Amino acid sequence: MNLPEIYRQIVAELNKGIVTPRILLDRLRVSDEVYRKSSEYQDSRYVPFFYHLGKFISPKNLFQLGVSLGFPICSLLQSCESVEKIFLFQPRSNQFFSPRLAISNIKDYFKGDLGYSYGHFTDVEFTENFDKGNWDFAFVNVIATLDSYRNYLDLIWQQMPVGGILAVDYLSSYQESKEAFSIFCKIVNREPVVFDTRNGTGLIQK
Repeated sequence: MNLPEIYRQIVAELNKGIVTPRILLDRLRVSDEVYRKSSEYQDSRYVPFFYHLGKFISPKNLFQLGVSLGFPICSLLQSCESVEKIFLFQPRSNQFFSPRLAISNIKDYFKGDLGYSYGHFTDVEFTENFDKGNWDFAFVNVIATLDSYRNYLDLIWQQMPVGGILAVDYLSSYQESKEAFSIFCKIVNREPVVFDTRNGTGLIQK
């Protein structure tokens, strides 16, 4: 199924609103139960998007840049059974981050090869794991500078097979992400599809 058709199918499913965040997330762990009442948690166009996407793609190797609580991956895994390997990478920053909750959440739905790295793209730990992958689905879920986005997208694209799908979030809520994605799509000569999710999510296919 090509991207325009995937776009039509997912938009139709999101507009129906049958699959809710509560259905997808209630068994998952959060750092504070108050979060379950937040608009992000309850947004009908946030994690349901990834659940519906999982019905139309069949990746074996999944890479995510930016981990958070693992909600998007957990939602995708509930509809996509093809994934055999997952590698998560969280860029180092001044803010404290622990992958414990995200990894615990993902393990509830995934029993395959799950790897995690925290640091920089130049770290040996990262490159040893990332370079082994043939990432047929990659998801960029971070806030970064324009130059950092450009570097991230270039590096990930090089490690994706023909037919692989790259998803980029924050296209409507963060200017640097939108600009970097637009520039990158022109460089690789790909026409994206962009979904009206909570943050704006774009897909391109290699």
